[in-house]
Amino acid sequence: KKKKKKKKKKPSILEDGRQLGITLLSASLAGVASRLTCHPLDTAKARLQAHEGSAFRGVVSTLSSTLRHEGVAGLYRGVGATLVGGAPAMALYMTSYEASKALLAGDGNPNPHPSPCGATVNG
Repeated sequence: KKKKKKKKKKPSILEDGRQLGITLLSASLAGVASRLTCHPLDTAKARLQAHEGSAFRGVVSTLSSTLRHEGVAGLYRGVGATLVGGAPAMALYMTSYEASKALLAGDGNPNPHPSPCGATVNG
C-alpha cells in the first residue's frame, strides 16, 4: 500500500515572520511608488486651490508653469513629508488586510471554503 503524503500547510502571515517582513516591505514600496507617481498632481491641485484667480487655468497649465519656472523639483516640493507618512500607512494597511484575510479564512490560510465568520463577512 502506498501512503498518501500529507500536504504541508503553508504558514500564514501571522505565523511566518519572514512572510510578514516581505509583506511590510512590498507594501511600503508600493506606497512610495504610488505617492511619487501622484505627487505632481497633488502639487497642482494645491496650487490651484491656493491661488484662485491667478494665472493658473487648470491642471495642465499649472504643471507646465511649475516645470518651466521651478523644474521637476517644483513638482515634488513637499514629497518628503508625504513619503514619511505614506509608506508606513500603506505598509500597515496592506499587512493588516493580509492578516485579516488569513484570520477570516479559518485556519490561517486563504482557501475556497472559508470559516463561517469569513463567509458572513465576505457575503
